[in-house]
Amino acid sequence: MTLETIYDEKLAVKRAEPAQARALVPRIAGQHLSSLRRKILKLSGDQPASACLRQLAVNRGCRHYEGTFEPPSFLPTGLATLTNEELAVALCLIDNDNYPLNVRIAAQLIGAKGVSAKKLALLAEKERCAPVFAHIANAGRKVEPTNPFWSDVLKHLPKRNLNYPPLLPHWTRFVSMTGITRQGGNHTEWLRPCACHKQSRKDSSPS
Repeated sequence: MTLETIYDEKLAVKRAEPAQARALVPRIAGQHLSSLRRKILKLSGDQPASACLRQLAVNRGCRHYEGTFEPPSFLPTGLATLTNEELAVALCLIDNDNYPLNVRIAAQLIGAKGVSAKKLALLAEKERCAPVFAHIANAGRKVEPTNPFWSDVLKHLPKRNLNYPPLLPHWTRFVSMTGITRQGGNHTEWLRPCACHKQSRKDSSPS
């Protein structure tokens, strides 16, 4: 078997690979065999994985980003089993033409009550997107220096030099900022999921 034959076979396999299977790729360290990636693809079924993850985050309170993307026709019920830590990291595995939006949604999602800084950091390292969450956590610490969550995330992330991927949003994209007030200055607040939940036809798969 020649090298050309091997190349042709690999190319044929790649071309035969479903588009859905190519929708999730790690942003860091090349081709990583991601267990979370496989889980998301399985749970998403024939629905677009990126849209499903975004819609699930919106359903969990990230309403700031509602209407900023094309939603799936329905949300497969199996995705409800994802923890917020898994959902946030999965969003940062997506490779598409609007990757920064996924990072912004993830940044809002991890501001939810009950998110474990340790679980988030360990999963991010396992899935090779630790630099993304280091970027978010550094931004969080800048905005909320007294909030221990951000320091806890950074504490559990790798201490070695991190290679930050391109297209990471500026920290101002993670916050709500008011203009000058009568009291002087402006007010900056980290975007967090709202407690409300709106039931819609996209919340679950059709019966």
